[in-house]
Amino acid sequence: MNLLVGIDTRATVYAAELHGLVLATSIAGQHLGQKTSLIIFTDNQAAIISSSEPDTQSGQGILRILAIKMDILRWRGM
Repeated sequence: MNLLVGIDTRATVYAAELHGLVLATSIAGQHLGQKTSLIIFTDNQAAIISSSEPDTQSGQGILRILAIKMDILRWRGM
């Protein structure tokens, strides 16, 4: 699966990592059926911290989408 995150001069590794988390939650929602747990691995500490404690850092739009997707998984019992 490919996703364009912006032009080379404006896209960041941080944004790409956040988009990766969004894609992981999307895939989980589509393919895990009745599973009740999910583990997503990432090695980007900034993405981990910002996804659990969103504040005013960059990537707010992506973090908002990630939060919604995670809430949907929780509502489905995961």
